[in-house]
Amino acid sequence: MTNTHKKRPRLYINLFGAPLMLGAMYYGDIFFILLFSGVSFFSIYEFSNMCKKMEYSQIELIPYCALFLLTISSLDIYLVSIHQVLLLSIIIGMILTVIMDLKEPIAAISLSIFSTVWIGLFYYSIVSIRLDEVSGLPLTIAMFVSVWICDSAAYIFGKQFGNKKIAPTISPKKTLIGSLSGLVCALLFMSSFYQFNWLGYDLSLLNTILLGFIFGGLSQFGDLFESKFKRIAKIKDSSHFLQGHGGFLDRFDSLMISAPTTLFILNF
Repeated sequence: MTNTHKKRPRLYINLFGAPLMLGAMYYGDIFFILLFSGVSFFSIYEFSNMCKKMEYSQIELIPYCALFLLTISSLDIYLVSIHQVLLLSIIIGMILTVIMDLKEPIAAISLSIFSTVWIGLFYYSIVSIRLDEVSGLPLTIAMFVSVWICDSAAYIFGKQFGNKKIAPTISPKKTLIGSLSGLVCALLFMSSFYQFNWLGYDLSLLNTILLGFIFGGLSQFGDLFESKFKRIAKIKDSSHFLQGHGGFLDRFDSLMISAPTTLFILNF
């Protein structure tokens, strides 16, 4: 297969995925909710497959039920809090552990609750941020663009100038220079939001800096965190759903730690 043919699936994903993401981000509401409900659904599926490759299993019903409850709550069909969802997930897990004949019940329920918290909190946080009437759109744009700038800068500067590896056993290509470059570029980008008040409300300098560190620093740990699981599972990508881009976890791992932390900072 020629390089041109190899690049076609990636090009198609870009041509279809980018407008879909931008449109959902701009219009928000049901479009954004359903899009990220789908992203979370496939992320749960990918994580379940990774668990199987690590010779573990999770009770898939638990995170899927949690996502369903969070989705209908976002759509105002039936209001339920994130605390209620997590509590219900634990209760369901305890019941299913007794009913089902599981080889390693403790590991199964632990992984099930973990995926519920990890992916469920991501969905809840990113939707909550976008649905904010005052700063939802600009803050969502700031988060996505900052993380993208961080990833791009880390790759470019790391490839050109990076020698010292930051996590050679987890992600051999990540370098200290690349990581610091990504952080600095994200901070510079967020400083423009503060300077021109693009977020639509009076965001303090301290909170702007904190958000810059979240988008440019903490987001990299989200990437490394998922890479750790892939390393244990001995796979390169979480799936091949997004041809040329890997899987949904590969694309959104940075946001899975950035979004919940951002929501925490804004509500602190």
